[in-house]
Amino acid sequence: MDKVQIALQNKFKKNNKLATTTLRKANQFDCLVVLIGTSHTSNIGIQKGFQQWYLGCELMDCILIMSKKMLCIIADEVMFQKLKHLSDIKMKTFTIFFLIKNIKKNNHQQFQFALERLRKEYPSNNYRLALNLSDGQKSPLITEFNQFIDQNHLIKVDCTSFLKELINNDNKDIFEYYNTCGKINSYYMKFMSQRIELAIKFNENTTNYSITQAVKREKSSDLNQMAIRRKFGLQGNYDILSSTVQSGGQYNVSASESTQSRLVGDVVIYSFCCQYMQSQSYCTRTLLFQPNQELEQIYRVILNVHAFALGLVKEDIQFKQIYRETQNIWETIFKDDQEMKLKFPTDIGYLIGSQMLIDNHNTESIQDRMAVVIRMFVDNILVQLPFYPERTNIAICLADTIFVVSGIEDCVITKAEKEFTFVSYQPTEEGERFFKSTFQKTENSDVLHQSERITREQFEQAELNKIKNDQEKLKEIKQYELEVRLNDQQTRQEPKLLVKMDQLQTFQKEDQFDQYPMGEIAVDQDKSAILIPIRGTHYPFHALTIQNVSVKELPNGSGEITIRFWTNEFHIDTREFPPMDQDQMFLKEITLRNQEFIKLQDIENEINVCRDDARRKQIEKQMEVDKFDFVIEKLTVLPKNSPCLSKVYMRPTQSQKTRSPEGFVECHENGFRYKSARGEVIDFTFTSIKHCFFVSPEDEVIACIHFIFKMPIKCGKILFSQIQFYRDIEGASEQEAARKKVRLFDIDHVFDKKVQDRRLEELKNFESFIQQSEQYYKRFNIKFERLEKQYSFEGNYAKERVVFQPTQSCLVNIVDQPFFTLTLENVDIMCCERVQEETISFDLVAVLKDLEAQVIRIEAIDREDLKKIQQWLNKKKILFFQTTSGLMWRNMQFSIQKDFPLFVYDGGWATMMKDHMEHAPIQQFNDEPLFEPDSSNGPTSVSEFEFEQDKKNNKYLHLQKDDESDFSDLVDSEDIMSELDIQERRKRKKVKYNFID
Repeated sequence: MDKVQIALQNKFKKNNKLATTTLRKANQFDCLVVLIGTSHTSNIGIQKGFQQWYLGCELMDCILIMSKKMLCIIADEVMFQKLKHLSDIKMKTFTIFFLIKNIKKNNHQQFQFALERLRKEYPSNNYRLALNLSDGQKSPLITEFNQFIDQNHLIKVDCTSFLKELINNDNKDIFEYYNTCGKINSYYMKFMSQRIELAIKFNENTTNYSITQAVKREKSSDLNQMAIRRKFGLQGNYDILSSTVQSGGQYNVSASESTQSRLVGDVVIYSFCCQYMQSQSYCTRTLLFQPNQELEQIYRVILNVHAFALGLVKEDIQFKQIYRETQNIWETIFKDDQEMKLKFPTDIGYLIGSQMLIDNHNTESIQDRMAVVIRMFVDNILVQLPFYPERTNIAICLADTIFVVSGIEDCVITKAEKEFTFVSYQPTEEGERFFKSTFQKTENSDVLHQSERITREQFEQAELNKIKNDQEKLKEIKQYELEVRLNDQQTRQEPKLLVKMDQLQTFQKEDQFDQYPMGEIAVDQDKSAILIPIRGTHYPFHALTIQNVSVKELPNGSGEITIRFWTNEFHIDTREFPPMDQDQMFLKEITLRNQEFIKLQDIENEINVCRDDARRKQIEKQMEVDKFDFVIEKLTVLPKNSPCLSKVYMRPTQSQKTRSPEGFVECHENGFRYKSARGEVIDFTFTSIKHCFFVSPEDEVIACIHFIFKMPIKCGKILFSQIQFYRDIEGASEQEAARKKVRLFDIDHVFDKKVQDRRLEELKNFESFIQQSEQYYKRFNIKFERLEKQYSFEGNYAKERVVFQPTQSCLVNIVDQPFFTLTLENVDIMCCERVQEETISFDLVAVLKDLEAQVIRIEAIDREDLKKIQQWLNKKKILFFQTTSGLMWRNMQFSIQKDFPLFVYDGGWATMMKDHMEHAPIQQFNDEPLFEPDSSNGPTSVSEFEFEQDKKNNKYLHLQKDDESDFSDLVDSEDIMSELDIQERRKRKKVKYNFID
């Protein structure tokens, strides 16, 4: 028995208990009889709602006789197939009888059996039967039953009020079934619209029928079924009743399936109907491509009239009243256009499960628990479409499903997007001439579709214009943000670092570092010291005195390392140098050589780690914060039943060469605990977590949860800044290559069933652990972020080929080692370097708001990923630039640090990057479009709302180069610059920002 049958059985048991309890309390009758007629038109009213509520389906030409201890169903075999889920139900005090009716009007034996069972339960001669008399049900079986009642002198009692009171107790549950069905409908409507737009955009050899086939393949995939059930919380399976796509001037309101004609991008009407738990939903939308003002105006009128008709649907209103009031609105709008006035449809919808139309003649009323479709189909609209030489007839259709329930106001269950979809662009004159020359009339008066080259260019140009407009707005916001930072005297996101060079200390005596071998550079992390051999002796240098380190490979595998130091010639406010005598001087840089280049690379990494650690210690010391505050917080362990994820491995490990032993992760009241098979225990609290990610096994070869900490945590003798707990998906790595070969309209590729089952199993385990742990970590504002696979790209970082994948707040690589994490809120701007027509790759540089920190550089990114990256940056509202050459970012950062007010005054990043940006438009793109455009806001230091409000109030001045008099308002009162100071600074910078690498 499948899950649907089990769900229907549980529902029947629950509702049957309520029905029998209510029946015992009613003293007006002895049993309940529900008469169901033959025709669909009679199958309305409260008894239809009772069928859905009690049986979970709708029947025809049958009789239900229910008492406190039994249920007799008299129907044919076809109806009993719908009630198959009731045949296996076993209840102690309640019995179900299936009596097959006789087609030749001789059912006296069936009626007598039901009466005998009733007499055993109620020994009496005058039985009171509660019937739904007001519905007027008609059929030969009902006529024969009425004669049987009269012959046996049974008393009839109207049960309409009783049925309504009974099923109203479960209105919200029934509405949830319809609402869930509507969500499934909206999901597939979005899927269809994306497929249609992609097919037209890239001019795939696609027909209307192939789109509906793609929908069926999507539904038949077990992986997709699992995802949809998880997303909407389904109790069982769902069915697709119909799916149609119409285009190219061939439109039919009653079309049941798509044609084999080619999909044409002018006006596309697509619809979808599905069924879940015996509830149905139907939805229709219209896509307009490249609409002109006339077509847009007509669509909006139909959209508003459709919304008006939806608002009229309520209980006890007649169908003809809905039609007439909607028609009056239509005629009022088009009172001056007689042609459009006459195009109002003959009906504006129908009742689901029947042939009853919402037209000018139907006097039936809408009752509780009715599902109604409101549909506006307007045909033969004569408009001028782009690239068509003559005015063309089109159709526009919108349809939504409403499930009328007492006590619930918003009953529209289909929520698919109604706004028209189009790309707003103007073709070039050359392209326009090309279209006019290639259009030809056929016998069917169809117009040929435009060429792929023109379509691709126009769509790309539209996306390009959107990115350009958004980036222009971001330049203003970024300039505003710089002005705020200048006003607050904050040139970095983190607390300002101030180092007094004469107070830095490492070792007190020489014998404290005797253990280090002579002739080699040594790094002492605890003392924040770098020991450099000079003339046979180690000299200790504090890590904060070092500006940067670089290595260079020489012939024969040797290399040299250059260490540069801070000196008083930089004049930056983060270093305070003591006064020096004339005989004293600073050490500016030192270069050493070694026969092993790889060893020098390791030394460079150790020095950089020591510098970062020393800088962090200095900031914490200034803020008087104990660096291990969060570690001192003890983990509050739950006594029992804590969420647990077993059989996981940890990365990284204390020994990078060996795999960690198997262990388990537990979630406790204020943190997580990991315990390995060797007995190693790692505790970390929620307050120590900066970011956490979940990698789904659906698209990767592992399933894992990954944590990044605000401060490193100690595991044994090693400090870890991030930890990952993962499981391998057996066999998934072999099939990763096969997955990438699946084409857009050929997604029925069959993967290994065992691997697919393993993926689903791991997905269920990890999601269950995250969901159970949510009750503990939710109050700490912790959220597991997921990878955005559509924006992933490959590049070189730290001499490794890495796959970078964005999340909601970061850019990460956590599937493979070494791990990489870039927090987007720390990024000031990004720059795409070396973007040229003749090159096949480019570099991406992230400049941090902390101007002292080194830029993050990702090299050798494929040129095909340029559009994807720019769309992602624009989506996250990150200002980016594009240059044809590489830039010396360290020199640019020094220049900004030396004179940050002048940097802001001259226009900030927009002015500095102007000379290096490519004057040609952003490069044309060749990769596939994104499936789901996302309008979520990325992290910015200053919100757009604050920017607009302060701009109106003139809180901060948006200075121009020629406006020198107001510059003094941007700096502190203690450092007011005079006009002479500004002119002097400008003289010193005659050639500004010339930092080409």
